[in-house]
Amino acid sequence: METKVCTKCGVEKPRTDFGTRKGGKPRSECKVCACQRTKDYAERHREEVRAKHREYNRRNREKLQETDKLWRSANREHLRARSRLRQQMEKELKNSGALREHDGPATRTCKICGMSGPKEDFVLHGLWRRNICKPCKNAQQRQYIAKHREHLNQRRKERYEANLEKSRLRQREVYQRNRERIREQNRGYYLQNREQIIARVKAWRHKNPSKLRDQIVRRQVRKLNAPVVEIIDRDAIIERDKSTCYLCGRVLMKSEVRLDHVIPLSRGGPHTADNLRVACNSCNCKKATKLLSELV
Repeated sequence: METKVCTKCGVEKPRTDFGTRKGGKPRSECKVCACQRTKDYAERHREEVRAKHREYNRRNREKLQETDKLWRSANREHLRARSRLRQQMEKELKNSGALREHDGPATRTCKICGMSGPKEDFVLHGLWRRNICKPCKNAQQRQYIAKHREHLNQRRKERYEANLEKSRLRQREVYQRNRERIREQNRGYYLQNREQIIARVKAWRHKNPSKLRDQIVRRQVRKLNAPVVEIIDRDAIIERDKSTCYLCGRVLMKSEVRLDHVIPLSRGGPHTADNLRVACNSCNCKKATKLLSELV
């Protein structure tokens, strides 16, 4: 193995422990000594190094943001796992009393608005107080949400659908714990925005007639105490049954389609896709609450 002597520490080390210059020649210092020299320089010239970093970040903001975005996109799962692990460790240490917020200056200055105040008025990130006051951080978050609303809504929807049962269970638990407060908040919001809410609901109903019909059906199904209630995809059932009535065999137009429960809800049938079939209006009315074996 090729070796080389470091001019700084005088230790003979493998060639791989040395950096490479632009021309391909090895550096005279090993990587450990070079790293230590960089740290010592940064410690002696702290303000100068910080000023250079700030100037570089200002001149290359878009490039750095794009690089950071690509790296985070490629390492999303790793970042999430690391964040969850860090939060869990900090929570356990805080509960045990072994970890507390790092001491720092009693007062700080916000780097955005220039406001000076006690450190409690600044954002706590992990165990450190950042040089951003809470009002400025809230304003940043509102701007980000307004700018990326569609992307955030899409991510929230995908995460909700991927963890449907867990999400619904968590929502029910939160609602049960805070029922009165949530009802009071909803009531107050409705009274303050009554006209806008009514207009928004009317527009949604006009735009989504099939979803509205499904909501009405699910509400009726719950009143009948169905053992199982699923979210039904009406179009998928029509496509599955080829828009053909399962009782008389007639091909139907989409406006003529009715969905019939093979085992009626009044007989204990579930509201699931497997228990629903395409039927015409006349056959659906004739069958009513009968079973297939009871039809003459």
